[in-house]
Amino acid sequence: MHGCKSLATNFNTANAGEKFCSFKTLYADGGFDPVIKNNAITLGAEQLAVVGFNAYADDKFYLGRDESVQIPQSIIKIDAQFNSINIT
Repeated sequence: MHGCKSLATNFNTANAGEKFCSFKTLYADGGFDPVIKNNAITLGAEQLAVVGFNAYADDKFYLGRDESVQIPQSIIKIDAQFNSINIT
């Protein structure tokens, strides 16, 4: 497996240091497109994704996208103040 990318430092695996020659997003929530690059995966806020490696990075394991869940392309911070009140 010479030349394979090692993603073990970013993904918990049973065999730390195992080499992954191929990887593919098998499932993702809709909206934001997950990106696997430079030994890391980038997901949208609270997005769920499944990634297959080596033999599991095959189209036969593709689970699709759930377009009923729309992860935003970006988020912004909303400044807000909250105060406690006593309701009796």
